[in-house]
Amino acid sequence: MTGRHRAPDAHLLEWTLCAGCDRVRRGRIDGVLTLSGLAEAYRDELSRMVRNIAVEAWLDDPVHRILGSCAEEDEIILETTSPWLAETLGKAIRRRFGGNLDVRWSPGADFARLHWQAPSRAGQGPCRQCNGRARLRHVRT
Repeated sequence: MTGRHRAPDAHLLEWTLCAGCDRVRRGRIDGVLTLSGLAEAYRDELSRMVRNIAVEAWLDDPVHRILGSCAEEDEIILETTSPWLAETLGKAIRRRFGGNLDVRWSPGADFARLHWQAPSRAGQGPCRQCNGRARLRHVRT
């Protein structure tokens, strides 16, 4: 050979997706967070909060992503690619807005279904002593 280098065989190179992009492509949902009863006035704040937490989680590990969201009259449904992100979002929302958070993990699977219910505004919001923490329930189904 006269100083030319042979190009590597094309069949040796294979493009792959990271685990997060693969979950998004396949539509793999590992966490569902349902938010009920949030006043319209707080929706912008909630949206910014969810976006900030999701970006921070994605920077930590690309597997943590919000796959989709659906907003109806008084309910918002977030689908995530990891149960950890769904639980992190639910706990952050409960800390900020009060209310009740119900966490249900599927047995033998990495899947979490969470439901957050906003506090009724008839009272003063979450308990001042425990800041609503006493209302968090973990239930295995």
